[in-house]
Amino acid sequence: MRRIPMRRILQRLSVRRLFMRRISIGTVLLLCAVAPALYPATALTIAGGMPVEDTLSVKIDGDLSTFSYYDIGFTFDPVLRNLFFSSATFNIWLFRFGIGALLSVIDEGGVKYAPGVSGSIGIEAPGAISLYVEVGMNLLDDLVGGDDTIWNYGKLAAAIWLPHLRPQLIAQKKSLKVGPVVNYNLEDTLVRYQALLDIYFNKASPFFITLGGGYETLNTVIESIPAAPASVRRRETETVSLFATFDASWEIHPDFTLLLNVEVPVSSQGGDTLFKAALGLKIMLSNFYW
Repeated sequence: MRRIPMRRILQRLSVRRLFMRRISIGTVLLLCAVAPALYPATALTIAGGMPVEDTLSVKIDGDLSTFSYYDIGFTFDPVLRNLFFSSATFNIWLFRFGIGALLSVIDEGGVKYAPGVSGSIGIEAPGAISLYVEVGMNLLDDLVGGDDTIWNYGKLAAAIWLPHLRPQLIAQKKSLKVGPVVNYNLEDTLVRYQALLDIYFNKASPFFITLGGGYETLNTVIESIPAAPASVRRRETETVSLFATFDASWEIHPDFTLLLNVEVPVSSQGGDTLFKAALGLKIMLSNFYW
């Protein structure tokens, strides 16, 4: 067997790392440019409700090929703030690989722009099991002011298919550090656990329902910087809550699907939790192509 010199291996790894970095940063622009010409299965999803700032989202997703798909859009996240995202996911045999680009727009002491990347890896066998890990982080500080802006997130999801049912377990952690914001530093951390149950009726049914609940901890720390006045002190708030969720989709037409999402707080400690409800519409854009 022919041996490859270590020097050549390192060179290949360096080239691959540079290539992957360029792909991650350019994913958003690439998908915006070529979305209309992608594989025909393309859908637009728009959702909003109450409170508006927590439920507004817009997403375009579709197939790149038989074994790959993409999504690109915007959503408001309670920790990562205004989040623009794009990603591409590839299924190779039973393995799943994903790569994406994100931009967090943070309105704290002036607008801040913090770009980042995301990646996922796991096992996905539709009709059997699914298990994957996803992580994301910013690569640069605020692009405009140069302030310290650090955000990251991690997600672990597992599911198993049963006749007409699919139980899911999801664990997430997100954090954001911004400083200085006027005369203080800000830090948000969210830990969220969910148990969901997808309910399938039959292949011909236009209805799909998901029931579930979860546990969430949101920690906010505001800490003064040395130049801050004495009246500004460190403040820490922790909100712990239990909640129930309900999701439903109704295909009213092959081109249009109505979406409903409701999150109801069951109990909370340390702060207020809000009732959330969002109504959405999914449009199959590919069916309108000429």
